[in-house]
Amino acid sequence: MAGKDAEPEELNPTAKSAANHGQSLGEFLLSSRQRRELSAAEAANQARVPQQYIKMLEGGDYRLISDQLYLLPFLRKYAGFLGLDADEIAMRFVREVQGAESHPIRIPDPPPVARTRRSGWLTSLAVALFVLIALYLAGIGRHRVAAVPGTAEKAAPAKPNP
Repeated sequence: MAGKDAEPEELNPTAKSAANHGQSLGEFLLSSRQRRELSAAEAANQARVPQQYIKMLEGGDYRLISDQLYLLPFLRKYAGFLGLDADEIAMRFVREVQGAESHPIRIPDPPPVARTRRSGWLTSLAVALFVLIALYLAGIGRHRVAAVPGTAEKAAPAKPNP
């Protein structure tokens, strides 16, 4: 029977969506929408999915969103609108996102800042100055206590004998 074989991909999503002929998920979604002859704005309006999400999903560019999995409910809704198997599309999306996260782009560390001898010298000078000031103030405090009349240690009065 040619009926099922001739059925369009939108009505039989599992027939070809697994292979997709090497297409990324975004390319697959884009080609599915274009086969329906809809613009992104029309699809967004009819599917009730924000247009910027459709552009992100079709472009495979998720830099504008902090957590890609936030798009999952919108993707499922959009896939259903396009007549695709929402579960299969969602699983593929998760696999693609996890694959991208397991191979993150390595941003090289910035070169180390060269410490100059001057900054080390200034730090040492500041510490030494702080210690000298602390010692000086401690010495003045002891000197003042000893210089005040009547503050010298007095002998304790003798206990009266009973």
